Amino acid sequence: MMTVERSAPSSTPREVAAYLKAARALLDAASESRQTWIRELGVLMRADDPIAAERAIVVGGNQRALFVDLRARLAALPVPLVCQNVHEAMTSWLDKHVFACDAMIEAGEARELARLRVTQGLLAEARIDLSRFNAGFAALVQVLQDRAARRKRIHTRPAFTWPFRRRGKA
Repeated sequence: MMTVERSAPSSTPREVAAYLKAARALLDAASESRQTWIRELGVLMRADDPIAAERAIVVGGNQRALFVDLRARLAALPVPLVCQNVHEAMTSWLDKHVFACDAMIEAGEARELARLRVTQGLLAEARIDLSRFNAGFAALVQVLQDRAARRKRIHTRPAFTWPFRRRGKA
């Protein structure tokens, strides 16, 4: 019996560019919110009052909702095959943020702010995923730029002239 190998459908540059643009927008939205959240986490880790535990629950819950929403929006994007590694890195990065929020909420509910270190550890692990995303993103952008430059060179070549044309005659 003969098996027919089928190659995976290739992704068009337009599909790749659209995916990368959408993924970067989601990452930017998460990063913007994340900066404030990390500052607040630092303040809560140094806090000593009972209100800090309640604040950890509220902040963790708000951030969790944001990251869950961004994760759902990422999951809804059509992912070109060549973008799969970038997509997985971004998904893992967002998942770690959701887990970090869960840890923050649990620390607040237990009234044990020392457990916020778990949140901090998960955020540190997420940096590895972000590095993978950024490296893959940059590589894909470079491929798109190289392809565009090649196409531009092909389309801007001088018109063909006959090399044996007589000079001096028009």
